[in-house]
Amino acid sequence: MIPADGALKKYALGIRLELHSADRAVGIEEGPDVVLTITRHLRVAHERRSQVVMATLEQGDKFAGDGIALPSPGTPVVAKIFDIDLIYFEADEWTGSRIEYIHYLKSNEVTAYKKLHSIYGTGVPTFFGEYNFGEAFVVLLEFFPQCSLVDYSVSSDEEAEALKHAGGSLIENLHSNGVYHRDIEPWNLFWDMSSGLLKVIDFEIARFKERASEALIRQWEAEDRGEMTRILVNCGVPDERPLPEFMLKGTVRS
Repeated sequence: MIPADGALKKYALGIRLELHSADRAVGIEEGPDVVLTITRHLRVAHERRSQVVMATLEQGDKFAGDGIALPSPGTPVVAKIFDIDLIYFEADEWTGSRIEYIHYLKSNEVTAYKKLHSIYGTGVPTFFGEYNFGEAFVVLLEFFPQCSLVDYSVSSDEEAEALKHAGGSLIENLHSNGVYHRDIEPWNLFWDMSSGLLKVIDFEIARFKERASEALIRQWEAEDRGEMTRILVNCGVPDERPLPEFMLKGTVRS
């Protein structure tokens, strides 16, 4: 939940973030590294693992993780905030503390983006760095202006073929880098028909090859491919193949 108007939270980048309601502007005070101006909330209504806001940089002359330069001033970015006061989870979803949970989610997100640096901008947003203040974490990412696949329908057979190819290529890129998304959903997928690129976000519950058995890896691969197939078919992409068995009978995610 978003704090009431006027409530103050201290966040990353050495800043003070003043949160208002979801349909109002959010102000940020200057910090030592960069200055962000939060311009609007994104998907707050159903984002339960983090709060996602769009921001513009007022200063962009600093470098983020792995030597990646922050965008120039005025460039839209996404500030993904992991805060113990802004998340919830079911009793059977996590047995540890709230701070352990947001650290787990943030770590998955950062690990995935670092592994996927070869497809920054083409398959995933560019990762500009992680920042923390107290018990809150902020992940700074490239903003995608393209539409998501929520309620999307292809307009031609040619677009359907292009989207099908892009979906297969995206999953292959994730898996070849040892990342298994496990939360492939329409609102996490962004389609740019002009370039033929499909991009994905949100890696909080991702899994990674070096931490898993071969059996789990095969299951995660099937899950990602099956979910992608389901979404593309709903967008009007024809597919003759049967859904994987786990999509028909259900499975317990590990």
